[in-house]
Amino acid sequence: MKFQNFTKTLASLVSILFFFSACSKQDQKLKLVFPKKVNYESFIIANHLGYFGENVEAITVKSGINAAEAMTLGDADMAAMGDGPTVILLSKNKNTSILTRYAKGEKIHRLVTNKIIKNVKDLKGKKIGVQIGSSTHAALFTWLDNNDLKSDDVELIPMNPSNMPEAMKSEQLDAIAGSEPWGLNVEKLCQDKVHELANLSNPQNHSPHILVAKNNTIATKKEMAKQIVDALKKANQFINENPDEATKIAAKYIGLEQKDERVCITRLNWILGWENSDKQSILNTAKFFLKSGKIRQIPNIDNRLNLVAQ
Repeated sequence: MKFQNFTKTLASLVSILFFFSACSKQDQKLKLVFPKKVNYESFIIANHLGYFGENVEAITVKSGINAAEAMTLGDADMAAMGDGPTVILLSKNKNTSILTRYAKGEKIHRLVTNKIIKNVKDLKGKKIGVQIGSSTHAALFTWLDNNDLKSDDVELIPMNPSNMPEAMKSEQLDAIAGSEPWGLNVEKLCQDKVHELANLSNPQNHSPHILVAKNNTIATKKEMAKQIVDALKKANQFINENPDEATKIAAKYIGLEQKDERVCITRLNWILGWENSDKQSILNTAKFFLKSGKIRQIPNIDNRLNLVAQ
């Protein structure tokens, strides 16, 4: 009887130790958050091909804003997002830094309107759906300003991008602004009732796509940070050298047809690194958010760079 009790006790101890060991290993994993969108194909490819390794937990969200929220809430160690959410995150969370830029492409943001709207002047007084705080939000208003339209000349409708197609179909909106696949989704549902009026390109902003990380993550998991950046570099190389295969992989995760995905990825340059033009692009977006009251001060980008992993 005593031997049986001892055996049960030993078995319980082993189970407890195994449980805590499993939890410990789980806690050691680096939580990497990225949206399941065209702009984030580097991450989709790297994760699919196993470039990140076993010590990285990949978590997908709907948008760059959601990725920034995950960083703020402590649900992520690193996250990918556009220049808009990056600016907001850096301005509100002092414990975050930029690790690298993994892609850029000023033509990624699109303005899709109903067919009645033929030119920029026709937008006056019209309702435009956009996700507030997104990179497209900043790109839209900069584009309007560059085309001699004030923000007061249009009615901005805060919109979850998932709801944009139905809102356009039911004529609740006259136009939507978004990166892919939001514009494409509208075109698919509304077909010949809509068209692309313009892409929201801006000579002062090439729409850098950024990887940000917690400062303590960079300090305590420097090798893992380097592993992530190296994985993105390999993924970009794969995209550039094998566009058809990359398209096939990404389309499955994003939910687009391969021909549509192929068109979308050409709107971005899949190049990893950091240049002064990236800083200037981010500052261009920051100035808009400061003017619109979205942030209280422009973050010092030079002080928030941590390029140790490159």
